[in-house]
Amino acid sequence: MLAAAGLALLLAGCAGPDEAGQAGAAGETIDAAGVTVLIGPPSEAAMTALLSGELTDLDGCLGVGETVVIWPHGTVVEATDPLTIAIPGDGRARLGHSIEVGGGEISGPGQSAPTDIAGLTIPASCAERAVWLAGPGSA
Repeated sequence: MLAAAGLALLLAGCAGPDEAGQAGAAGETIDAAGVTVLIGPPSEAAMTALLSGELTDLDGCLGVGETVVIWPHGTVVEATDPLTIAIPGDGRARLGHSIEVGGGEISGPGQSAPTDIAGLTIPASCAERAVWLAGPGSA
């Protein structure tokens, strides 16, 4: 309950177009060769915990270790074989390599994550796992 309240406060200021005019105020879901990459809406606010582990395909959802990640706004898929993402201000991350991601958990293992976060629809298969909201400049 507390995490949901914190998430609501964190995302309250996320409305408004992005400078590049790409995803606007909502997040984005990208299918990268069968792996869902969740990209968050624009935001300058961030939780400050740290998640570390291997960049992983979690049954079709991109995450770190056993946690699905909503990546910071502006994250792009650079390649699909192997899956490689570019995180604004943090460089590249490739499937199977170690990564650290700042942010915070919005749902724990065995809990259901909200399926709609600031206009980003989280697929049910991703929401079944722990979900982490990465902050800008966090990896």
